[in-house]
Amino acid sequence: MRRVVAASISRQAPRMQNPVPATSDNLRAGMKLFLDDCAGCHGDSRKRSRWGTTMFYPRVPQLDLEPTSKPDWHVFWIIQHGVRYTGMAGNGSLMPDGKHLENRDFPDAPARSPARRQRGMAQAAAQ
Repeated sequence: MRRVVAASISRQAPRMQNPVPATSDNLRAGMKLFLDDCAGCHGDSRKRSRWGTTMFYPRVPQLDLEPTSKPDWHVFWIIQHGVRYTGMAGNGSLMPDGKHLENRDFPDAPARSPARRQRGMAQAAAQ
């Protein structure tokens, strides 16, 4: 099924680069967005999502523990349009233009260690 979904997204999604620079402020905004809107299903650095790992089929990727290898343009499209027949709803109409682009750099930004990510999440949660 994953190959079919990837092929479908490759046909439909525009190939684009993330126009949001990976600054500290943008990463913090992405962390807050992830905590508020995504961590309920995709887990965070403190814990896996209990219902995201047990109540859905296919299982929801736990992005802190299993960073995605999808290119940015796939992820942008998935966040905006969702994936049919899964629990991943399209959020394009719920997020103002470009808001989902901030979120893309948070779950798997390779330059951040788990300790830095936890501090960032604590700061984002406090905002």
